[in-house]
Amino acid sequence: MNSTPRFLLFILLFFTLSANGQSGSETTEEATETEEKHIRLFALPLVFYGPETRLGFGAAGVAAFDWKKSLPTDRPSQVQLGFAYTLNKQLLFYIPYQFFTPGEQWSFSGELGYYKYFFYYYGNGFSALDMPEETYNVNFPRLRFRSLYQLKQQHFVGIQYWYDDFRNLEYRTGGILDVTQPIGVNGGRVSGLGPVYLLDTRNNIFSPDKGSYIEVSTLINAPWLGSDFSFQKLILDARTYISKKPEQVLALQLYGEFTSGEPPFFQLAQLGGNKRLRGYIEGRVRDNQYLMVQAEFRQHLFWRIGMTAFVAYGGVAEKISALSPAQSVWAAGLGLRVLLLKEDRINVRFDAGFGKKTSGYYLTVTEAF
Repeated sequence: MNSTPRFLLFILLFFTLSANGQSGSETTEEATETEEKHIRLFALPLVFYGPETRLGFGAAGVAAFDWKKSLPTDRPSQVQLGFAYTLNKQLLFYIPYQFFTPGEQWSFSGELGYYKYFFYYYGNGFSALDMPEETYNVNFPRLRFRSLYQLKQQHFVGIQYWYDDFRNLEYRTGGILDVTQPIGVNGGRVSGLGPVYLLDTRNNIFSPDKGSYIEVSTLINAPWLGSDFSFQKLILDARTYISKKPEQVLALQLYGEFTSGEPPFFQLAQLGGNKRLRGYIEGRVRDNQYLMVQAEFRQHLFWRIGMTAFVAYGGVAEKISALSPAQSVWAAGLGLRVLLLKEDRINVRFDAGFGKKTSGYYLTVTEAF
């Protein structure tokens, strides 16, 4: 489910409003606040860059509010309305949202969106690493929903639902998709439901230097849910942050995506992107199983400037037992950080990633993990 450039979905003001219960009402001159109703409105232009999109630009508006019975430590609930256009002629319209009940006992988050997009495709399996580049076009609506209950402090359980409808898929006659005819070549609907477990002990959600984050989630796609395909997906995301010296952080991540059944090619686990194995275009290789580890060293230099060095290693395979060094790739790179919001520790991120016969450059907000 990594197809859409997710860094678009939670842009600067959305991050600001979410952080540590801060309203972010002083971050922009366009902000307005009504004390009686505890409503804050924001507007912000968007600028970003990635190899999947090239330069992109647009605008977003955010409405943040507190419930009457909210505690002072509660994060504000919020709804965002955004749109963006890229130099690759991709159009994105999305409405992310996040609601917290008083005391944050319950949280509800997700996205409504519509995308006119093209994706890169090289074939299925690790052998696609040597295949030529191809793209396919698709217009699709998207729905994401997640509900979490705080079982005890820092432990959450809940349920999630994902929906995409790839009904207008277009590809080149005589190309890889046309010749190989993988599952989903004619498009189709995916509709998945499943449980979620989350442990989050990080001291900051945007740039932590202590704590851990562990998420285990599943998605079951079946005809009884309205899906045109029958498959199951298990996702594991484990991160930890170590800081033994001031202004130095070692961040570690283990990420796995494991699929069974008969998924369409656009729902296979995809290697690459602006968060994992930076330097490879997202979807450079794809298959049922995906396992990756990465480490990043973060160092503050002076004023609001910092740098990072990162390395990652991962691969894909049809079966879990086939995951091996022979079907894995490495990536490494350097990054520059500019602290944009000191109180919330939100950085502008510029990364240059390099891999086997490939490279990629990324400009966005907040850390990769």
